[in-house]
Amino acid sequence: MAKLYAAYQIDEASREKLLSVFKPKYPDVIAHHITHKYGAGPEDVPPLPEHVRVVGYHDSGAIQVLVVDIDGKRNQVTPPDAPKKFYHITLSLDRSQGVSPSKSNGVLQAIAAEKGEAAVYNLPEPVEISAVPRLLLDPPSFAEAMEEAKKILSHKTAGPNGVIAYAVVNDEKKRADGVIEPFFNPQSDKPLHLAYAFFESNHVGIPVITAPGGTQDLTVTHLVTGEVMNVQLSKEKSLKEALQAIQADVPGEKNLDKLERYTVAKLIEKGWRVEIEDSFTTAVREAKEEQGIDLTLPGSYIGAPMQFDRPAITKRTIDRVENLHRAKLFDIRDANDLGDVLKIAAHIREAAPPGIEPDAMQRLFAIQVPGFSSVELADSGEKIEDKIRGREGCTYTEKGTFVTLARMEEQLNEALQRAKAEEDKGNSFAGREIVANLERLNIYRRIEACIVSNLQAQGLDVTTAVSSFVIADSPDAIDTEHAGTAGLPVGLKNRIRRTAQKSPGL
Repeated sequence: MAKLYAAYQIDEASREKLLSVFKPKYPDVIAHHITHKYGAGPEDVPPLPEHVRVVGYHDSGAIQVLVVDIDGKRNQVTPPDAPKKFYHITLSLDRSQGVSPSKSNGVLQAIAAEKGEAAVYNLPEPVEISAVPRLLLDPPSFAEAMEEAKKILSHKTAGPNGVIAYAVVNDEKKRADGVIEPFFNPQSDKPLHLAYAFFESNHVGIPVITAPGGTQDLTVTHLVTGEVMNVQLSKEKSLKEALQAIQADVPGEKNLDKLERYTVAKLIEKGWRVEIEDSFTTAVREAKEEQGIDLTLPGSYIGAPMQFDRPAITKRTIDRVENLHRAKLFDIRDANDLGDVLKIAAHIREAAPPGIEPDAMQRLFAIQVPGFSSVELADSGEKIEDKIRGREGCTYTEKGTFVTLARMEEQLNEALQRAKAEEDKGNSFAGREIVANLERLNIYRRIEACIVSNLQAQGLDVTTAVSSFVIADSPDAIDTEHAGTAGLPVGLKNRIRRTAQKSPGL
């Protein structure tokens, strides 16, 4: 990251005066500032000086240095145990000889050590100039910035992060806005089950219900001005807009991973502090944007966030993961803000299954909420597609919805039949989305089994259609026809079958 330093910046008239009195001898002319303190913050910027005087001049054969007196003071602010540094101006230097402005003080220290400090101040008459206190940047090289960018982006998860917000319900009612809301009715003798705040999108031409999820955002803050920008990862438009905002070259790069690294490196090089959202913050933000459920409000959750890492939901590790989540239960009914939840989520994160890299996976957080009565479901209105290649510019809508997994399966079966008509019209995206949703439904079923197991352990008689994790021993054990694939094109049916084979238990 770029370093900050407090300095006196020489005004243009004074710079011209210096270049006239002390003729630059070397090709790289600087004459820009007088460092006051390196590694500084806003609180270290000195007051406006009354007198700034050049009181010494030295030429090492590769660098010209001017020694400065500022209101009677001649030394930079340094740590108590550090060598003395002189106020100075690097006038010019020859970088081809391997010198840089940072060598200027060494020239003066060598003279003081050999001839005494008085020899540093060798001008018979001082030269008066003007300089203004500033907080300045010492930017890293692009290569250094790129290495830092790689470290920052190593904390990016491999897939979308989302919240599965669920409530224990046994009845439903129609709200004033026409939405069917599941709720808990203590007078009802109907069995307890789970309902979810999901969202419905038709971004591939047919409506599909799924849990919200999104990639992490970057928060970037300029080290000097304090200006803040939000940059969306995995979104070409947002990345290039950030480059334009900082007046950096915008490449024609289409590979998103490379474009992300380049953008972050350029931000760092230009003096921006870059911070990546943690996966839980991303999930909570997406829940607000896509569902309309605000998990930052006090009392908006009553159970521990259970973390599910996507690569861990496999036949090989499912028992280990199930036991992990059963063991890591936290009562956060007394938590008053999102920070408390984040601490708990961080603790769960440390307990990731052996062999699974915590930051190399999609992350889903299942959070129990008191109910849905206060939820104002999000409705995006009409949006323009800018993520799916081939559908750029198409309009679509997104809106929050309440749903059980049984209802989600019904909707998926209906969508499968519509996918055939969409493929006949040349829309292959619909079929691919259904295949992806089949896999998601299987994941949600497994997560529900974990949730119900935990609730039952707490004494709640909650029912579910998913009694346990169903692991098929071979692809032959999987029946895809029950999912409504009859009559679909062979290509689409095969894609569904392959997905089912990868995600047994459908």
